[in-house]
Amino acid sequence: MVPLMHYFLGYDSKKCVALGLFFILFSSISGAFSLMYHHIINKEVLLAGAIVGLGSIMGVSIGIKWIMGLLNEKMHKALILGVYGLSLLIVLYKLFF
Repeated sequence: MVPLMHYFLGYDSKKCVALGLFFILFSSISGAFSLMYHHIINKEVLLAGAIVGLGSIMGVSIGIKWIMGLLNEKMHKALILGVYGLSLLIVLYKLFF
């Protein structure tokens, strides 16, 4: 959806990402309630997912304010590369061991 809005409709990339997340939010909520209605998940699972989601939003908000104030662009890129590298190593370890 985001590439279509960016390339074909000419939206700015920041607006495309925000709109994409907006669509994901409502499709996730409707999917969760549909699964609960059909008794595939129960209220406890829905509550746990809501707690994780709210905690993630708060963590991202706090993290952005702290990281953008403390790190310059080069350090931020190095940190992101390190996190991606560590994630890749963990996945490879779990695949082969």
